[in-house]
Amino acid sequence: MAWALLLLCAAMAVPLVSPFASPPSTPSTVLFPARAYSIHPSFTALYPHPPSSSSSQTPRAHRVSQLPHRAALLPRRRLDQSIRRRATTPLALRAHDTPYPAGVYNPSTADSYFASRPLVIPQRALEILTTSLPLALDLWRSGVGGESQAEALKATLSRLGPTFVKVGQALSVRSDLLPPEHVAALQELQQAVEPFDSEVAMEVVRADIGLTPQGLRSMFPSVSPEPVASASLGQVYKGSFANGTQVALKVQRPGLEEVIAADLWILRALEPVLSRFPLFQGVGTYTAVVDAWGKGFVDELDYRKEASNSQRFLESMVERGLDGAITSPEVYPGASGRRVIATRWVDGTPLDRAEGGEVGGLCA
Repeated sequence: MAWALLLLCAAMAVPLVSPFASPPSTPSTVLFPARAYSIHPSFTALYPHPPSSSSSQTPRAHRVSQLPHRAALLPRRRLDQSIRRRATTPLALRAHDTPYPAGVYNPSTADSYFASRPLVIPQRALEILTTSLPLALDLWRSGVGGESQAEALKATLSRLGPTFVKVGQALSVRSDLLPPEHVAALQELQQAVEPFDSEVAMEVVRADIGLTPQGLRSMFPSVSPEPVASASLGQVYKGSFANGTQVALKVQRPGLEEVIAADLWILRALEPVLSRFPLFQGVGTYTAVVDAWGKGFVDELDYRKEASNSQRFLESMVERGLDGAITSPEVYPGASGRRVIATRWVDGTPLDRAEGGEVGGLCA
């Protein structure tokens, strides 16, 4: 099927141009005197500790660890019930309520998770099949080519979720594998992914940080009604603290861990068939390629790691005396969690939109 071929192409691209090729410590934004440039095409913004109130915060042990798969599509009442139920369940009792309880990629824990939920994998496999079928039929009838097919490819990958969006992002630089119109369409997946509902996003923020509804409004009196940017794993809002400090609030899409774990489980299960494809020659074992993707995905799902890496980068620049030339947005730990990260808002220009003469110097 078309989706299988796309995954194979992406797997070959992993050692060459992997979505996780940049080290985790690489900041999302580098500031130069007078101007700012985002060095990654997908917008991420990394924010003083906000004013806190003991009456507005609930214990962090009562955070939501993972919202249900497709939470953005749940009726409002069901979503509220699910959030409340999970928020009041002790973390110790929810240790087995995630494919990766320790927060790190582990195929064994995913096996146990899906063994106790026998319908998840068949449902996901059926979803992949039915969603990709129209594109596969078009490829079979017409071959690869055409702007309409390129747009259909982008839309299909976007609908299939973050695993497939990452596939598209990896393929967007492989002009040796795809026609120019396909490459151009897939490049839009770097920063033009369909956003999820903003009400759901604010529930994720409230639950992850451990706030009451009033506490959320007190911490962030102003938040843009819609995201200013949306990517495969999350979306960003522009807001402000009560003291007027402007912040960028990045919120993770709900239910990502389960759907990503299911996709990786399916890929590993297909090893006897897919490992025979010539695309894997010279890139290591098939399972090693899938596991490399898995580790990168799961690491990206924990925004606390991003916050820590950003802080380490800032300290490193200060030690080298470069803090006046290169920096990263300040992270506000008191307003951040595993699935939410608040940073100082920085106005900047992505490198792909910078003036031609400046790019070479900035990347040197």
